[in-house]
Amino acid sequence: HEYTQREKEAIVAVLAGIGHGEAYAWLVSSDLIGRVKSTGARAALTMQVLEEAKHFLVLRELVRPFEVPIPRQSAWEYLLMEGVMKAEGVEKLFGMNIDVEGIALSFFQTLQDLPGLEVLRLFHLDEARHAALPSNYFKEFPLSWAQRNHPVRRARRLKMILPALALIPHVEEDLAEIGVDAFEFGGAIIRRIAVLSERNGFAFPLPYDVLLRMLDEGFHLYCRATRRGHRRRAFLSK
Repeated sequence: HEYTQREKEAIVAVLAGIGHGEAYAWLVSSDLIGRVKSTGARAALTMQVLEEAKHFLVLRELVRPFEVPIPRQSAWEYLLMEGVMKAEGVEKLFGMNIDVEGIALSFFQTLQDLPGLEVLRLFHLDEARHAALPSNYFKEFPLSWAQRNHPVRRARRLKMILPALALIPHVEEDLAEIGVDAFEFGGAIIRRIAVLSERNGFAFPLPYDVLLRMLDEGFHLYCRATRRGHRRRAFLSK
């Protein structure tokens, strides 16, 4: 398959964004090794460090044959990843293995069938293991009521995912070039994060269903303002 110049630019822009995230994930998962309490969790995070390093290095080589300029990290990517880097305690595990890994999992799942990107199927399997780490860890070391429900913690989690919401319109044109609706894709990411959060006991300032309905309405209003002929649809429905 021969990509057009614009398709190449779009694919490289998306892969570069993922690559920036993998570089941060490499650092954050390294930091988490010293913070968890069990040998099993440390072993799992050690594997995650190696896999994040592999993802970053392979993605760096994957974009070069396209021979188009590699964009710099966007402000929204920077805010997302710096928020995770600066998080403390179990909130860093939320930011890394639920928020960021949930996003990476969705990107790899979407891109893995594009010609020349089949290696991403293996990355998708890696990210699925990473996203499962918190639930396995919390079986041994359950979250306390305060860790689950403290209002400040709830607010910090919401703050951590806000840059991911801003990334949706940022990547809209590039995803459209490869046949992906950014808001349907973004809706799937937010649903995944909500499911993983609920499964692991990470509460938000609002109940999950209320938060999803509010975000769905926000998606609709944005699309109505920016897309000609937009009709209401449930971006965040199951």
